[in-house]
Amino acid sequence: MKWPTSGYFRILQLRKLKEQLKYIRQKILCQYLKNSRIVVSNICKWLQDAALSV
Repeated sequence: MKWPTSGYFRILQLRKLKEQLKYIRQKILCQYLKNSRIVVSNICKWLQDAALSV
């Protein structure tokens, strides 16, 4: 009896790919959120500076 190894390995590879994609997506999302947080804090700083200079 021969095991359908190729199909099984393909399923494993697909699972691994899915995990990697999820991880990459989370990394990109975290990076994006970090960047936008910096932008938001900069805007707050600018608003404070503007309020002080007025």
